[in-house]
Amino acid sequence: WLLRRLDTIKEKIEYLPTLYYELAMNLSDDFDYVKAMEMVEELVDLEPMKAEFWELYAEIAYRMVDFEKTVTGADFALAINAESRRAALLKGAALLMRGEYREGRQLIGNLYLDPNVSTPHTACLLAASYDDDPKKAVKILTDFLDTQSVLPQEPVTMLAQIDNEASLPYIKQYIRENAEAGETHFLIWADEFSSIGADDVVGFILDQYDLETFDVTKSPSFYDTMYYSLYKGGRYMRVIKKYGEVSGAIFSPIVHIAYVLSVFRIGGASKALDAARETWMIIVQARPYSNRYLIPVEAEMRDQYITRRLDELISTFKTAIDTGVAPDISKIDPFYTPTDDAGL
Repeated sequence: WLLRRLDTIKEKIEYLPTLYYELAMNLSDDFDYVKAMEMVEELVDLEPMKAEFWELYAEIAYRMVDFEKTVTGADFALAINAESRRAALLKGAALLMRGEYREGRQLIGNLYLDPNVSTPHTACLLAASYDDDPKKAVKILTDFLDTQSVLPQEPVTMLAQIDNEASLPYIKQYIRENAEAGETHFLIWADEFSSIGADDVVGFILDQYDLETFDVTKSPSFYDTMYYSLYKGGRYMRVIKKYGEVSGAIFSPIVHIAYVLSVFRIGGASKALDAARETWMIIVQARPYSNRYLIPVEAEMRDQYITRRLDELISTFKTAIDTGVAPDISKIDPFYTPTDDAGL
């Protein structure tokens, strides 16, 4: 509306730069960077000696992924005000995006810790420039996160991808602060790690969310993903503990099998045999409730699958006890992949 009536509005405004500045800001916030750039170009033509306007020019150019214009705008801003932290940060970020790491890092320095100018993207960008020095990257991300009153997701994710152990307290804090976002949010977040095979991180995220919202019943897909990932991540005791806390609850075959195999990996065939028999009874008792939301053919197929799997495990564990020969985990574990430790 304003753009359509711009000529009329211009006639009624005494100081035009204010109009162009506000238009550029609002258009940029609405992701219309092309129009925003048109407005900010008018702005710097009218007032070429204001560093703040060149900073805005550089920022919009950066959002447009036009790093040449970003550097140009930042250079003008720094020429007018050599102390412009915003311009230095934008120029440094643009140089990093262009692969000019040395100068980009020098310009950014510790500015990524300045809450007045820095963003999560800047911290991640700087950390990414140290892909050959993981310790440095971890320090950049943890230092940045320690300055935040509320944790942003992007640097927490990047930290977890670099150093799982270092990320754990930040993952916990992020989940506490965002638990109300709901299970779908955390399933989507966890999927970022599942796609790179980081099952331990997936399991940790969903386990922590489950703890934070213990009074909220989750979907079957949530429990499937959580138990599968905890198991694949080698957190067998955690699988056993969580299963014991909700014994008798309605779970899918994935959850039951992850539990029985976790018992086997921790306690051997004898304890796993008891666990498999116990699970059999839980499934039978829960069947009237677990099947009520399924059409008959789905319920029958699920029952056949889990009972067949449990029968196979019970038979295998009995044989192992009788012969004293431990079964090959790769033969009895439906989640097994060649990269797993098959030392059992």
